Amino acid sequence: MPKAMQKVGEALNWVVFNSHEKMLRNKQGDESKQRELLQLEKKGSDLINEGFITNFDNLISYLRKQYSKRNYPAVFQLQQENANFIHYK
Repeated sequence: MPKAMQKVGEALNWVVFNSHEKMLRNKQGDESKQRELLQLEKKGSDLINEGFITNFDNLISYLRKQYSKRNYPAVFQLQQENANFIHYK
């Protein structure tokens, strides 16, 4: 469990700060980033409590999607969505 929590913390850093290093949250004094981190933690907790996220892999998958949405240009996001779309003939 401690290792999983460490990985979740690292993923949260990547989503909000677009980087990860030890004590990064303490080094980032920007209030808007701290609020963004708090909101992401709250949303993740709510999704777990409501049963939408049921295990570690689902949580990491959700955080990866959030990272893509926040840190990739819109053009790349559209290509990723199209790559996951199945075309039927």
